[in-house]
Amino acid sequence: MRLQKAFFWHIRACCRQRHINTFMQTREQSSYNTIWMKLRTQDALCDWLDQFGCNFFVTANFNCETTEQSARAALRRWHSMIDRKFFGPKWHKKPNEQRTFFAAFPEHPYSNRHFHMMLKTNVPWEFVRYAELAWIKIVPSGSMDIKLVDQIQDRRVTTGYSTKHVWKYDLMEQFIISSEFSTPT
Repeated sequence: MRLQKAFFWHIRACCRQRHINTFMQTREQSSYNTIWMKLRTQDALCDWLDQFGCNFFVTANFNCETTEQSARAALRRWHSMIDRKFFGPKWHKKPNEQRTFFAAFPEHPYSNRHFHMMLKTNVPWEFVRYAELAWIKIVPSGSMDIKLVDQIQDRRVTTGYSTKHVWKYDLMEQFIISSEFSTPT
């Protein structure tokens, strides 16, 4: 939650620097300004994510109807399983900097909800072997696609792809940062 607030204030500061009066554009404004604001916000979001040095691009599919609350709960449980596997039963006592970090952005919330995640882990090969198995335990109908992001250019492209729908359906308020889940489930 702290990171979401920090991101919000970062975006707000960026907007103020560009002499924009409000963070959210209203529908009365021209489409050029709205598109410009979306692109600027997406760019600021990409800049913010770049500082974490994420090494994986992950797509988590539910392949069934799900609500925002159940999707959030599934991601929370998945994150707990991953960290428990890598850090043992006292995983929640590790500092957030040592644990698995991800920022998950929902897409298609009313038809085929899934998340695009930028993820950083200190145990990459163990993560690849275990992550999809853990997801299928939580969401039996689900699937997971995991791609290694090994270059900064790739990271920028995948971050842009992850955040491409952040403005649709009020998804800006639904993105998830793993540090929200700092206590055990």
